[in-house]
Amino acid sequence: VALGHGVVGAFSPSGNLFAICTNRKTLVVWNTSPWEYVSKRKLTKRATAISFTQKEDTVIIADKAGDVYQYSAKDSVAKPSLLLGHLSMIMDMVVTDDNKFIITADRDEKIRVSHYPNSYNIEAFCLQHQDFVSKICLLNKSGVLASGGGDGSIHFWDFRIGRLLHTEQMEEEKGQQITEVVACMACCQKNHVVCVLSLFAFSSCEIQLFSVHQKSVTKLDTIVTSTPPWHVTFDPDGRLWCVQPNPKEPVLIF
Repeated sequence: VALGHGVVGAFSPSGNLFAICTNRKTLVVWNTSPWEYVSKRKLTKRATAISFTQKEDTVIIADKAGDVYQYSAKDSVAKPSLLLGHLSMIMDMVVTDDNKFIITADRDEKIRVSHYPNSYNIEAFCLQHQDFVSKICLLNKSGVLASGGGDGSIHFWDFRIGRLLHTEQMEEEKGQQITEVVACMACCQKNHVVCVLSLFAFSSCEIQLFSVHQKSVTKLDTIVTSTPPWHVTFDPDGRLWCVQPNPKEPVLIF
């Protein structure tokens, strides 16, 4: 998850580890129970996305130069290895829960599906965005990838073959089409729901929800918050957590 000011962080699948890349180009990994330092190392470029593998022994990091490296989660001395590279900055990245694919989205409108760990082997491209792809998230069981970008559109893909399943264009209440960037996306693996937050939500206080069953996408009722939200995420029980700049009610749970 992007934490602002060039900082990105991620929990491991079990939640036992937490890794963060700071704006000083440093990767730090902690145990979470109890909280204690595990490893620390310097990065060559500022990180733009971070993820753990399912075995939790490896941290995968994408950077602003368009490269993706894998690092040992616990060995600060082990050298990183280059997995793949784009010609432009990588904006977001996900690793499938079976550890077979890395999906990367870049500033040049492209989404690439690469095999892992042999990432020179490209499975598919998802090409439909008209501007940079800012966020992607994956519903693992259905194999549906959601993506949003600077063109204000939300696309849903069968990522294994790069086939577009559904498209939504973000619109304001008056029906005026906007071209604001999609700022945050979250997937609920339990209920097969995708949540989308775009920059226009800073003035409209709206959270868009979509239900995905097999390869079919349905738009759900929009959630309206009392204050423009900053960030959204789902917990393992399927509850939606919304962070907003409201001192009296900083967190909403739906």
